[in-house]
Amino acid sequence: MKRLFLALSIISLTTIVFTSCDESDSKDYPSQEVDHSEISYQGDITVLFKGEEVVTNNVECSYHLINDALLELTIKDIKFVPQMPVTITPVISNIQYTKVTDANGNFIISFSADSIVPTIGNNPYEAYTAKNIEGQIENNSMQFSLSFGAYPTSYHGTK
Repeated sequence: MKRLFLALSIISLTTIVFTSCDESDSKDYPSQEVDHSEISYQGDITVLFKGEEVVTNNVECSYHLINDALLELTIKDIKFVPQMPVTITPVISNIQYTKVTDANGNFIISFSADSIVPTIGNNPYEAYTAKNIEGQIENNSMQFSLSFGAYPTSYHGTK
């Protein structure tokens, strides 16, 4: 009986030790600190529509870092052309970025993607697939260009 009790005690202790090791080993530690807060800019968006530039002033655009490699852009309440009866808020997720700090301690985020289907109201909107996305966020300014469907679009804003 003593041997059975001793054997069960050893098995129980071994299980507890290995279980506690597994828990600490399975944690994911990020490679760098990521700020998930949304940062907003006000600026002008230009859309090329039927050969004419359509400029909308005071458009709010924001971004937030999803993780240490992907960001999300939100362009709030825009009309691509004056004839649009309503405004839309496209969200473009999973854009790859790199973040560096210059000699003065200022950050520069460069981002790009070939093609991403944006969401509008959490629904994919394939008619306005964002293509050739390229942009940069530096200190107090954000600029990017892309094509929403057939409409080349550019944005420049400041905090």
